[in-house]
Amino acid sequence: MKVRTTLRRTAPPLLVMTLAVTVAAPSPGQAAPPDPAKQKSLAATGANPYLSVGAKSMPGARSETPGLTFGLDGKLTTTRIAAWQRAMATGAEAAATRPGGSAYTEREPATVRGRNDTRPEFIPGVGSGRHETGTFTINGTLASEAPVAVPLASPAEDDGAIPPATDTGISAQHRAVTTGGTIGDGPHGSAGTGTGDFDFYALTGRAGEVVTADVDTPGAALDSIAVLYAADGTLIGGNDDQAPPEDFSSRFSIELPADGTYYVAVGGWSPDLLPADPDDPASGPGAGSEGPYELLLQVAAEDRDSFAVDLDKGDVLGLTVSGGAARLEVYDPSGTLVFGSAVDLSFIVPASSALPKGGNANADHIAAVSGRHRIVVERGAGAYTANALITRPPAESEPRGTKQTLLIDTNGATIDPAIFNAGATPGERPVTGLPQFLANWGLTEADLPRLHEVITRTVTTQLHLARRDARVDELAVRVVTSADGPETWGAPDTSRVIIGGTIEELEIPTVGIAQSIDPGNFAREETAIVLLDLLSGPAGDAISLNTYLTPASDRVAFIGRVLGTLVTHEAGHYLGNWHISSIDAALNIMDEGGADPAFFFGVGPDNVGGTADDVLARYGPGPLSTFEGFDGTENTAVRTSWALVAPRNR
Repeated sequence: MKVRTTLRRTAPPLLVMTLAVTVAAPSPGQAAPPDPAKQKSLAATGANPYLSVGAKSMPGARSETPGLTFGLDGKLTTTRIAAWQRAMATGAEAAATRPGGSAYTEREPATVRGRNDTRPEFIPGVGSGRHETGTFTINGTLASEAPVAVPLASPAEDDGAIPPATDTGISAQHRAVTTGGTIGDGPHGSAGTGTGDFDFYALTGRAGEVVTADVDTPGAALDSIAVLYAADGTLIGGNDDQAPPEDFSSRFSIELPADGTYYVAVGGWSPDLLPADPDDPASGPGAGSEGPYELLLQVAAEDRDSFAVDLDKGDVLGLTVSGGAARLEVYDPSGTLVFGSAVDLSFIVPASSALPKGGNANADHIAAVSGRHRIVVERGAGAYTANALITRPPAESEPRGTKQTLLIDTNGATIDPAIFNAGATPGERPVTGLPQFLANWGLTEADLPRLHEVITRTVTTQLHLARRDARVDELAVRVVTSADGPETWGAPDTSRVIIGGTIEELEIPTVGIAQSIDPGNFAREETAIVLLDLLSGPAGDAISLNTYLTPASDRVAFIGRVLGTLVTHEAGHYLGNWHISSIDAALNIMDEGGADPAFFFGVGPDNVGGTADDVLARYGPGPLSTFEGFDGTENTAVRTSWALVAPRNR
């Protein structure tokens, strides 16, 4: 069988692994192993995918959609996101409508497209300098082609792969169609072979044109996915949820890379998401969500407006767009796309952040180098307004000598999981500390001092390497653990990562989760947590560190390095980092979790932890996850380093 969807690594989906944990009675003083029944009940809620380490995964890859709780469903539920939105609605609305310090009006006439697609209009006088305006708006109009859709009969089964795909007649006969179908009515739905039903549609287009697939799900019975394949089966991109929590249907707009025939596949969400071979209708990942859908497909020549601004190294750029545009892009001086976004994730950014919020989409960037950067507004038609902010990292303005303390709390903290807005019952509660899990890994209290030392050394080394790679002169950060003396949590400029606790205690099915994603690090007193029940579970489960331990292992070195890396991953979120896609072959601290924990744990070619070939994860450049609504190359070393930069002398 040909496997056309070329991804980085292969491993079974962790949803199966984590729910198949063997339960054994704990020894005295030993933390109990995870309760599978409790995990199953919690899996329906899930953790916020952008903030945690873990699960919805594409075939043969770690999480590639909005989901990243190791092994458990990371769907963005109404409960999780609505709570965030309620908490932030006032601030987000104010930020989206806040008058700009200056306004720029596009020079390209409203009915013309193509003049500033690739030749940007320079916006003078904006920036972070003393005599520049940091807050500004861009007003323009997109003159995109608006095809008239013609009706297309519902597809006949079996159309679940590229060879039997339904011919839409796009673009030979027309430019857009409306149609509909039912996921689950084919021979491979839950009533048939159970491998999963997909509907494939064929269309043609030219390089630079944009294909849009808009799936509506009447009655919301179907939790849809929609993806685009090239004729040779290469996966180009797609979307899971277009506007959670109100809308779990799917929509994407993707620019075609070359002339040719392409295939849009519509299916229902399941843990492995996509067929192993898009040429084989029987190669699905297993029947998942099923139900009827309506579909608009079109290929169109779209207008895009580009603008140029000068950024200094370390500048924090934030953007939103509303009105007739649905996507933003930021390019660095080399022409590299560093951040593309078609989603509004303001609810994940802390309310205290100065970045603009709301709108149809938002984007952010921390400038790695000084120079002229390009802002692109696209995907839509009609008038739009983009709100923008260019500012310096808040850490630079702290009083001289101020350092941010990163507390690694291992004693068994008290926490209200409501801060994560992940569906847990509000209220302060204790979580089990790290010492109670030592016996699960064959360690004792005597190993704790060295374990603390390895965790701390891992975190400080990873931060040092980030500073060096980002070419930032100095960081102002102090890494401490609970063993270093009286805890500093609650003091100004102190953030923490708790190591300890279980899914049952926190009521959030995850390995790790952070309070926010904070580009620029405006909120300097936030919390993240790394849970230990799955990590210390019985050997044989891919998420358990015990699976990679042998008599040849230096247990403390391996466990300490993995825990340290999980600390820098979760802290990396509230220091401003989004996830790096699993398609990338390089190990990045901000990699999504999911179906290949061995790679994330850095066990090396021998697949044994605590040996000479173990790999230390680092911050650095990598592709953003397209299924989370982003594309581009994010440099997590740059984002982390400028979040912690030393104050300027004052």
